[in-house]
Amino acid sequence: MQKLEHWDILISNKVNKKTFIEIVLSEEATEKLSSFKNLHGILFSDLAISEFIEKESQYDISQSGTESKRKLNTFSSGERKKEFLKYCINQKPDYLIVDNPMDHLDQDSRKSLKIILEKLSESIPIIQLVNRSADLFPFIKNKAQITDNSFILNTINSAKTAHIDLQNTAIPSAIKTSLNPNIELIKLEDVSVSYEGRKIINQIHWTIKKGKFWQLIGPNGSGKSTLLSMITGDNPKGYGQNLFLFGRKKGSGETIWEIKKRIGIYSTSMTDLFQKKDTVENIILSGFFDSIGLYGSYFFTETYCPEMA
Repeated sequence: MQKLEHWDILISNKVNKKTFIEIVLSEEATEKLSSFKNLHGILFSDLAISEFIEKESQYDISQSGTESKRKLNTFSSGERKKEFLKYCINQKPDYLIVDNPMDHLDQDSRKSLKIILEKLSESIPIIQLVNRSADLFPFIKNKAQITDNSFILNTINSAKTAHIDLQNTAIPSAIKTSLNPNIELIKLEDVSVSYEGRKIINQIHWTIKKGKFWQLIGPNGSGKSTLLSMITGDNPKGYGQNLFLFGRKKGSGETIWEIKKRIGIYSTSMTDLFQKKDTVENIILSGFFDSIGLYGSYFFTETYCPEMA
């Protein structure tokens, strides 16, 4: 039985990863990846998933091939990746490129996906691209590092890839107490959501008042994204329920753009759309302006809270 060739590639944030992926997928890979030349590959990434979901929404179809015929956007992050991976394999590619597959997953989902990919490596070549050395797979023996846009595969410099453990910190209090602390921005009363008879959210009661900070915690599949998508207007499951946005019941005549005008949001699926030069601060602040990046100079004071009330 022929031994399959796999690669674990650590990529610097300064590298134009999109161009590198395009070169490999165009069947023009050379040097250490020359064995993938003239082979048909498929990309498994968050950006590919987002494009897939957009296509399903545009044509109002389900292409993921799930038994329930559910659209991909109705799954949690962990389930979504598993379903899209199944779709990729059903296309019968010669090899698979997986781009930061562990991003946005909790620990249990990471373990589960790792087991799936390790099992999959027995039947199809895998090229994994990661930005963190901690995400390299032990079961992949060929490892390399790309540090610039020459796309040369170098030996990994372990001295520059030391893993740093981040400490969990509590959500801070508001800088300034709201002058109208009893104003209700968001209110959910006995809100539930089901897909194909399965309860995703069950009888949620939640009120968000002006000047209050909230942290929504839970494992993949617990309903966090579903709950937020109902608030932002991206999920039609919010209609016909006791969901109130800025004092108005959802579905009482407002447009989705009126809702979005008053809610700034930055989601993990937007990460790949930003330029490498953007700082974490600018990326988060862009959520206030519904933009990918900041294109002007802004002075944020302790009373600044655009369009929130």
